[in-house]
Parts: sequence; structure tokens; C-alpha cells
Amino acid sequence: MQESLSSEQNPARHVPVLPTQVLEALAPRPGGRYLDGTLGLGGHAAAVLAAAPAVELCGLDRDAEALELARQRLAPFGDRAHFFHCQYSEFAQALDQLGWDRIDGALLDIGVSSLQLDEPERGFSFHGDGPLDMRMDRSEALTAAIVVNEWPQEELKRILWQYGEERYAPQIAGAI
Repeated sequence: MQESLSSEQNPARHVPVLPTQVLEALAPRPGGRYLDGTLGLGGHAAAVLAAAPAVELCGLDRDAEALELARQRLAPFGDRAHFFHCQYSEFAQALDQLGWDRIDGALLDIGVSSLQLDEPERGFSFHGDGPLDMRMDRSEALTAAIVVNEWPQEELKRILWQYGEERYAPQIAGAI
């Protein structure tokens, strides 16, 4: 991990947004196997693991820092929680490593996590100054600063148009 964890990053501080709805949708059963493809700080995973005896969970996250915080939060569940540093699109490989040929349910809480938004140094926050970073996983080399300062204007325009559906993509790319 690149930096030590601050007290602000206490995984127990994070309150999951939809635990009731997640538990209703997944209906964890004793001995069930569940996938949390976007583990984040582990709030929903903790609810799933606590919902029934002997539940096992495969937790994936591309953010190594979030994965470590989730590992701390889920430590009371011992070897029933399994952790993988990868994107949710790589779930099949994680399940293969566990020897699981099926799961009883899956959760994908797709988007930016509170860890990224709440920590200005991650570069996602509108509430605090920080570097132009915006990496989901800080072990990756490419930062937003490199993209906006070094990539050609045409590529910026394409990105803004294709991924942001921004109708002013040419003007924004030109201004950058």
C-alpha cells in the first residue's frame, strides 16, 4: 500500500447506503456463496456475511487501499471472506481460484466509492483541493494530470464525447 491509513479511513466509519435492499435482493442463506464485485470498504459485504451462518463471500476491488480497509472491516468473519485485487470483470478467475463453480448471488455497486470521493488527495473530490489524480487504483501509472496535460486535443475530444456524452467536447478539449 502506498500510504498509511489515516483515522479518517476507518472502514467502520463507512455506512453502506442500501444494506436492507441488498439483503432483500440477495436473501443470503446458510452456507451460501456470494460475490461482491465492488467491495469498497466492505459495508454491504459485512451485512451479507452476518445475515446467515457459514456464508462465504468473494470480494473484489481494483483499489488496493479500499481492499485493505475492507480486509480490516471483515476480519471478524475470518476465512469466510476472500479478497482479490482485481476488476469485477475478472470475477471468473477469482471464483476459479476459490474452486467455486457457482455462486448464490452477486452484488455490483458500480461507481466511485466514498473512499475516492472523501479523500481529496485521490483527485475525485469537489469538496477539497487535491492533485489531478483520479485513479481508482493508485498502483496504476496513468493519472488524470497526464491525460489532460500530455494527450492530444483530438483524443481529449473523443474521450469527452464517447464516455461523457459531452456535446461541448470540442470546445472543452480546446480549452484544456
